[in-house]
Amino acid sequence: MPWSETEKPAVSADSNFTQRTSRRFRVWDASPEQVLSDPTEIIQSDDNPIGLPGYNEAFPGFPSLKLDRYEVSNDKPIFDATAYYSNDRRFTFPRTQNQEPDISLWSGSFETVSFQLPFARLITQSIGNPDEAPVEVYGWEFDKQPVSETRMKFGRSVLNETNLSVGLQAIRENNNKLQLIGGTWYLFKAGNFRQPTPTTWEVTYSFILDEGTKSYRIADPDLSAQGIFLPPDNTKFPELFGPDAVWVRPPYCDIIIKQRATDPVPAGEISILDFIPVCAFDVSDNNGTGWQSLPGLNL
Repeated sequence: MPWSETEKPAVSADSNFTQRTSRRFRVWDASPEQVLSDPTEIIQSDDNPIGLPGYNEAFPGFPSLKLDRYEVSNDKPIFDATAYYSNDRRFTFPRTQNQEPDISLWSGSFETVSFQLPFARLITQSIGNPDEAPVEVYGWEFDKQPVSETRMKFGRSVLNETNLSVGLQAIRENNNKLQLIGGTWYLFKAGNFRQPTPTTWEVTYSFILDEGTKSYRIADPDLSAQGIFLPPDNTKFPELFGPDAVWVRPPYCDIIIKQRATDPVPAGEISILDFIPVCAFDVSDNNGTGWQSLPGLNL
């Protein structure tokens, strides 16, 4: 029985009909990362296979209250996990309603990113001399397909930052690393800072959401599927994005083609192609929770 509920929750509401509540669980024989990524997989027992409540799951008896996010302690092997529910998604990332308007503010934007995904075209060539029958040799012709995708970018401006050196150190340590927030992986990009007054600082953190490229088609209608090889659907990084996720381009990655065999290929044979993801990111040292060290980022 690797989890149990430790407190009886109470639901509160205000004059605007905003409802919220939380539930606290004691968890063992699991990890904090499991709770953050897939809480329903942490079941009570083989005879009673009930997992922890999942994201967007309704609070018992209150169908409008949905589970927004989890907070966990880093203690092992026994730790506490708190599930936060609301009917206005105030605990999601980013919060729908800002709880500290004088300290930190959200911003957001949509970015259209253009890049090129590679594909290969099978070609044949007849070679030989006048005294011999021609032999067909197979090879590859490489090309790229332009792709445009829209991605979301979140910004968090923290005002009145009294210790700028702490904020800058946290930015350096987490820059270009994936952060696990509310069950979703975001890429943290080093923020900006400025001094709006002689006694205050403003630091802005940036998070990018890239959901990967699910599929794409060759734009030229004359190029039929016969002889065209696209990056295959691959399951990459199951420990991050789940075992069932497939893409032609995984999140936060580019794709390159590598040819295994030597060129030219011997007659009658075809070289094997590998579509390899090149990922210019890292995971924070504490498994995606490095964002918690950014001053003022109270999610």
